[in-house]
Amino acid sequence: GPQTGGNTVVIDGTGFGGTVQVRLGQFQCTNVSVNAGLTQITCTSGGETSEGDFDVEVTSSTHGQAVLALGYHFNRRPLVLQVTPNNGPLAGGTPIVIDGQDFGGTVNVTLDGLPCTNVSVTAGLDQISCLTPAASTGTGPKRLDVFSSANGPASLLNAFTYNPTPTITTVVPSNGPEQGG
Repeated sequence: GPQTGGNTVVIDGTGFGGTVQVRLGQFQCTNVSVNAGLTQITCTSGGETSEGDFDVEVTSSTHGQAVLALGYHFNRRPLVLQVTPNNGPLAGGTPIVIDGQDFGGTVNVTLDGLPCTNVSVTAGLDQISCLTPAASTGTGPKRLDVFSSANGPASLLNAFTYNPTPTITTVVPSNGPEQGG
């Protein structure tokens, strides 16, 4: 699950009676529940400071402690490197490519807090394609946020700039022959 935590974890085994606590690595799970047969625990993972495999530790007030060595893997956080193109119209709809790494699981992208549409991720999990939303706060550089269900959140400040809408001030000449030219 993601280093940021918040992942629903299911642990199967036996003897999960009494008050049960679960640790994944250094951090306690929250929302711990045990099924009626005392054979399955469901909990929400806490966050971890680094990527890697960590011990799963279950402590039961009536049955003692069990440890599954290196039983849970915290995935590396995603990283957003650049957005191409990095600017487009206020109306949105600009196809963009987000380069980075570790865009695993279900991926959502927001630009200035609004969701991008048609989000797709490459097989290598290192590139996202999507369409920009219409600007909500006017022109200028905006923050891009990526949330990966497998790896967690990542952001890039000033990732995309909404350009001002063009204006026409004059046309010279303002008329011409019907046949053109």
